[in-house]
Amino acid sequence: MDTLFTTELEMNGRTETFQVSFHDDKYIFQALTSNMQFSIRREEDEWHPVDPIDEQLKNAATEKLDNYLLAQH
Repeated sequence: MDTLFTTELEMNGRTETFQVSFHDDKYIFQALTSNMQFSIRREEDEWHPVDPIDEQLKNAATEKLDNYLLAQH
């Protein structure tokens, strides 16, 4: 899996850096300094978490994904 981009997300009152990759039709966020990992999939123009995450983290992650994907066009 190749890293698409690296980003920072606010989580539990602190900032965590994640490497984002794409595999099996899902975007995988892997924290660099902890074992935190979650995945998000796009289905019918909507983002859906594969793993249980809170709404704030989902919104921040999908915003980063939208920005990345828009920059690719």
